Amino acid sequence: MNNLFPLQKLADGLIGSEREGYIFPVKADLNCQDEVEKFIQTLDNSFKSIDVIVHSAGVDLYKLFSETTVAEWDYVFNVNVKSLV
Repeated sequence: MNNLFPLQKLADGLIGSEREGYIFPVKADLNCQDEVEKFIQTLDNSFKSIDVIVHSAGVDLYKLFSETTVAEWDYVFNVNVKSLV
């Protein structure tokens, strides 16, 4: 997966020294099934169990529905819906 330094820096700032917990930042293209599977495998290899996953991905197109191509609609649907499962 890609350079995680900015995500790790953000995670370290969110946890801080006074809070318990762990943030496991992962950067993946949720439109790419291979990257999603690698992400899931990484989680499975890293933890015995997972209490919470925050899924904050989402994309939108700023154009009329009638002007949206099938490929654009597939991209939006893949990231916003299919990446959740």
